[in-house]
Amino acid sequence: MKLGIFGGTFDPPHKGHINAVVSAKESLSLDRVVVVPAYISPFKVKRKITEPSHRLEMTKLAFDTLFTDISAYEVSKGGVSYTIDTLTYFRKIYPDSAYTLILGTDAFLGFDKWYKYREIIEVASLAVVSRNSDDSEKISERADSIKNLCEVFTVKVNPISVSSTQIRENPSEYKDYLTENVYEYIEKNGLYKK
Repeated sequence: MKLGIFGGTFDPPHKGHINAVVSAKESLSLDRVVVVPAYISPFKVKRKITEPSHRLEMTKLAFDTLFTDISAYEVSKGGVSYTIDTLTYFRKIYPDSAYTLILGTDAFLGFDKWYKYREIIEVASLAVVSRNSDDSEKISERADSIKNLCEVFTVKVNPISVSSTQIRENPSEYKDYLTENVYEYIEKNGLYKK
């Protein structure tokens, strides 16, 4: 089985995240994609993030009609979420699968700063979601530097120009970038109120 892993903070999950997963699944012919909300990203330890239970629930809502599985592994485990631990966990459940880690451009360009990144690329190929043509050259240069260590695929997506930060700052202004059920959840739970 070809299994894609898409992790993130998802604070909140938006249509750009959905677009990335759909594009990666289609272009790489993945059999399944598991979306994994982090308890705490190692790169966001000092940032205030929304309660993990809310982010997990919003992620379930955002991806509810797709071919994805939502994993509570990192949220349930607690603490800082490291990708190598998550891959080790899934490799025990699906030992015969071929793994592809789905990353955004920024995450890929800083991949060498990830905890045990060399161990990650020993067990997974990388799929880099490219939002625009400006990213292509940077992705290509970075991919060339690790091509002897793992496979790197570029996944083109139609750009959705919004960030989770923008949505947190003003959910009503950016509600078109959220699925209806996620926006309703945000409103019902009073998330992102100043």
